[in-house]
Amino acid sequence: NNAANSAPSLNVTTNGTGNAGNFSTTNAANTNPALQATSNGNATAVDALHTGTGSAAGYFHISNASNTFNALQANTSGTGAAAGFSVTNASNTFPAVIATTNGTGPVMNFNHTGSSGNIAVFMSGSPTLVNVARIDKAGKGFFNGGTQTSGADVAEMFDIEGSRDSYEPGDVLVISESTDRTMEKSSEANSTKVAGVYATKPGVTLSEKGIEENIDDLVPMGVIGVIPTKVCLENGPIKRGDLLVTSSSRGRAMKAISAKGDGMFPAGVVLGKALENYDGTGKGLIKVLVNVK
Repeated sequence: NNAANSAPSLNVTTNGTGNAGNFSTTNAANTNPALQATSNGNATAVDALHTGTGSAAGYFHISNASNTFNALQANTSGTGAAAGFSVTNASNTFPAVIATTNGTGPVMNFNHTGSSGNIAVFMSGSPTLVNVARIDKAGKGFFNGGTQTSGADVAEMFDIEGSRDSYEPGDVLVISESTDRTMEKSSEANSTKVAGVYATKPGVTLSEKGIEENIDDLVPMGVIGVIPTKVCLENGPIKRGDLLVTSSSRGRAMKAISAKGDGMFPAGVVLGKALENYDGTGKGLIKVLVNVK
């Protein structure tokens, strides 16, 4: 009770191999914590220091598989963060936070219940911090340094005529004449309804659907970028740089040949430019810089 006392109320030390302290609640009806630490001062309520090399400074574990509560819960009514994780050793190559799950739920879950603000902000730099990326409360992402994905094209999800099982990546797609906002395989030479190609591995996928809605029946149609595309020799061998249009072979493109031989084509008929040669060998699938015009 001495306000001038700077020593701890409880000091537990061991030179053995067991725990320095053990706090247990054995009454199953007890709703109070086994250990409660409170501080009205300027120091932390709990400070765990590990000077050895054998294990973590703190470990929180729930052994009851039916327990639905968090192993570690951090709340604050103040103006600071509820939890802070820092790596102060400049030679440390490990992350400040590691989160792992063996279950089917997400590894991390962020819930913003405030009236405004961002769900997540990513910063870099020292001593001056700079925001380099953030996700706002509506779920929109902002990235100062741009974005990079493993895909090579931009695709949008579309309904298709017939069974999805009859379509495959590389199919040349045209706008359906019978159903709104729906695609089908091309089957007519020099079609002005050509819209894109069934994307193999899109880098960005757009959709009118929400992120939780099922889109298994839709097809990702690449509308711009480099896309493996089915082709044929209907207008002869294809060379790099050749303009491509739809052919009469279902779902395949061919080299474009202008009707008057002047290199002019009707608006909307060109699918894109060939990035590879095709002379009839192989599977008839080449990379195309798709850009309908």
